[in-house]
Amino acid sequence: MRYSQVILSCVICGNDFSVFAYRSTEAKFCGYNCYGEFRKTIPAPMKGKPNLKLRGENHPNWNTNREQVIRRTRKEINTLEYKAWRKEVFERHDYRCFDCGEKGGILQADHIYPWAKFPRLRYMPENGQLLCLKCHREKTHRYSLAARL
Repeated sequence: MRYSQVILSCVICGNDFSVFAYRSTEAKFCGYNCYGEFRKTIPAPMKGKPNLKLRGENHPNWNTNREQVIRRTRKEINTLEYKAWRKEVFERHDYRCFDCGEKGGILQADHIYPWAKFPRLRYMPENGQLLCLKCHREKTHRYSLAARL
C-alpha cells in the first residue's frame, strides 16, 4: 500500500473514521454532514465577511517600500483623451501589428514607456504602438522579466 491509513475521531459526532496518514493533521470530520454542523457554529456576522484586521499595513504581505503605482482604472480608460490617443495609435500604424505586421485580428494599443511610470507620456501618440495579442504578451513577459532583474 502506498500510503498508510490512520484512525481518527470526529470532533462533532465522535465516530471513528480513517484517513491517509499525510492528512492526519488536517482531518477533523467524518463527513460532509459533520462539517456542515461545524459550519453552523460559526457566528452569522463572521460568515463570508473579510477580516478587516488584515488590511493595509496590518496584512502580513504589506510592503512599506513599495512604490505607489497608478493603475489605469475604468474611469481613466473611458476619458476622451485616452480614446483619442488609442484611435490615433491605431490609425498611425494602419491597423497593423508593429512587430509582426499582422493586419486586423485582436490588436491592442500599447504604451512604449509604461503608463504608471511615465504619466507625462500617457497620451502622446509617439508613446504608443499597436501590437497583436501574441506580440503584446511576449513584450509584457520580456518587460516583467527585465523588471525582476
